[in-house]
Amino acid sequence: MVRGSEARWYCTRVTDVHIAPKSWNQSAVEFLGERGANMKVQEQRPVSHLFRQKVWNWLYVFLAVAAALSPAGAAWAWEPTKPITIVVVGGPGSTGDVLSRKIVSIWEAHRLVAQRVQVTNVTGGGGLEALRLMAVANRGNPHMLMLATATMVGRPLVRKWELSLRSLTPIVIMVVEPTALITKGDAPYLTLKDLTEAARRRPKQISQGGPPFGGFGSLIGRLLSAQAGVEFNYVPFRGGGPAVVALLGGHVDFILEQPTEVLEHVKAGSLKFLATSASLAQYPDVPTFASLGYRIDLSAFRSFAAPPGIPEEAAVYYRRAIKAMMVTAEWKEYAQRGALAERWLEGPAMASAVEAETKLYEQLVKEMGLVK
Repeated sequence: MVRGSEARWYCTRVTDVHIAPKSWNQSAVEFLGERGANMKVQEQRPVSHLFRQKVWNWLYVFLAVAAALSPAGAAWAWEPTKPITIVVVGGPGSTGDVLSRKIVSIWEAHRLVAQRVQVTNVTGGGGLEALRLMAVANRGNPHMLMLATATMVGRPLVRKWELSLRSLTPIVIMVVEPTALITKGDAPYLTLKDLTEAARRRPKQISQGGPPFGGFGSLIGRLLSAQAGVEFNYVPFRGGGPAVVALLGGHVDFILEQPTEVLEHVKAGSLKFLATSASLAQYPDVPTFASLGYRIDLSAFRSFAAPPGIPEEAAVYYRRAIKAMMVTAEWKEYAQRGALAERWLEGPAMASAVEAETKLYEQLVKEMGLVK
């Protein structure tokens, strides 16, 4: 990029910042695509070196933010031409459902995508129906996304499905979400040790609720029980939402879910955290599994995937829209409240991470005797 003595700098109004044509065009095209290339360049009187440096600094930041916050308004190589569907594996109120609807609300509030976005809950087959909808029925459809979690890695292995997260186009892994062990607020268990000791005294009578077996929570439960030397009774539900309802009703003893799914109930005192995979800013006294001597290697990542065979330009569009959403104040507040840790892995990097996670799951389910 041309700077210093290689270019003459000019400025008129804040709404019409101008620099030398070559430097300006390079910057504009880099950040704003064709729209930037078509912006006017006018020559005005020279300004001081210090002032022009300030102008350059301001311009660079302005263009970077514009590129991040205005993907729908820029002239991208691809834009959606009809409404976008986000497929969520799980019913209303599940972790994926809450997260997806939050993202959609931010997209719409800031006009970050060019079309309306709708969330579709698909619960059949524990996720297999959703995978078939994405990978088979909508192959090549760039107007569909799936809010994909680690469940779409583990469950296909346990159930020996022909499809998994690897069958889809990797868009991006956005964040890693902590997992908490949650009981009723008035349960007799004050610590995780209290719970495991009860399970030791009453084998197979302490129940864990959660989505269909093979998902993230069920495998974490098996890891905990194996390391504690006890055995829980796993009670499957159609999704995380129904499992929370069952816990509130006293039909199961505990669940392993993401804090964002139960925060309101915890604040009300109806539920409580006994342990979590990562420290929670709002609940600093809740111990981590690691601090209690448990090793949890699985990652509760949150990602977006698309049907196979979509144009790469569509994948780029969605990555820009997601990245723009993640710099908004609404998202930052939501992420902080839920202790979401950003983990940006796009395209090939996401595919590599999913492969590594798959190998870890394969080893785990074999050690646990879930597959032969």
